[in-house]
Amino acid sequence: MSETGRLNVVRCAATGAALLSAIFVLCWLAAALFGAIGSHMYMAMFTPTLPGSFIALAAGLCWSILFGAVAGGLLAVFYNLFGR
Repeated sequence: MSETGRLNVVRCAATGAALLSAIFVLCWLAAALFGAIGSHMYMAMFTPTLPGSFIALAAGLCWSILFGAVAGGLLAVFYNLFGR
């Protein structure tokens, strides 16, 4: 496979971190505005605190950024590995 067909690991890690943090913030907003209807299970993956609290936002955002970066980086590594 040519070098142009490979995924950049850092770029995919940043994309994964941005995606999961954006989803977490949307779920936190839904929980803060409407209560924990539907979004609490996604939030529970990243923080054990009450959905909609500012502690949940801070802790969950940090963990979702980290998990998204790891997932995005692994996606690029495996894509590049299997594309050989």
